[in-house]
Amino acid sequence: MQEKLKDCEECGTIDVLRRIPSFSLSLGTSSTSEVTGDRVKDFIEEARHELKEERANLKRKEYKND
Repeated sequence: MQEKLKDCEECGTIDVLRRIPSFSLSLGTSSTSEVTGDRVKDFIEEARHELKEERANLKRKEYKND
């Protein structure tokens, strides 16, 4: 939100643009928060799986002393 673009690069009009912040706030449980929760759970499970695979790869890796 620190970008201060005021001139339109498309048409060349000067000092006409302004940023209007947009956000949404969800209170309580709704279908959106359930979907978000599911996405978070899926991400965590995927990350766990990736970490497990990486640990296994590191255990199999041979290190050479120089």
